Amino acid sequence: MKTCKKMRKTGNRKGKLFYTYQVEEGSYGIVSINISKESGCLDIDVYRADEEGEPDYTGRDLDSTSFEVRLKQPGEYKVLVTANKFVGDYGISWKTEDKAGEEAATNR
Repeated sequence: MKTCKKMRKTGNRKGKLFYTYQVEEGSYGIVSINISKESGCLDIDVYRADEEGEPDYTGRDLDSTSFEVRLKQPGEYKVLVTANKFVGDYGISWKTEDKAGEEAATNR
């Protein structure tokens, strides 16, 4: 398992932040999101950078919550955070898990 606590910022404009993560062949990516909201609006989208279409996750006007988004395909992923008068805290962390370990446990 590989864990990345730092987020790489790729852009910041008009209340939007982009983070980029890489999922290698043979691994799952897991994005953990924690939100502590007092007021305002926070939207989050998680999607493959090289594909158009439906995002892997879309959340609108999220309240205080914690959850994970599992990314099963290799490639580059982007996390878009859009805030509108948001007051509170949020954190996004990233880790990878080896698919082989999960497949071995499933085949027992």
